[in-house]
Amino acid sequence: MRRTVTGHTGTVHAVAISPDGQWLATAGNDGTARIWDRTDSRTIALLRLDGPLHACAWTPDGRGITVGGAHGLGLYAFRPGAPGW
Repeated sequence: MRRTVTGHTGTVHAVAISPDGQWLATAGNDGTARIWDRTDSRTIALLRLDGPLHACAWTPDGRGITVGGAHGLGLYAFRPGAPGW
């Protein structure tokens, strides 16, 4: 399946698909990590951090995202349908 998603303002350095295949996580040079709904390509969660992000990975249960970049490494909870992270 091929989709185009729009939202990052710089280079995307990392992409990860959730364990259940429903969500797509991206991490970019613009200092944002985003979670996208794979069915309609819309951003459903946005995390802004200081500095570029270079990595993202889902936890095995799909309830968290690890993001790495200039700020270090962080683990963030993900709750579909809940505001924020």
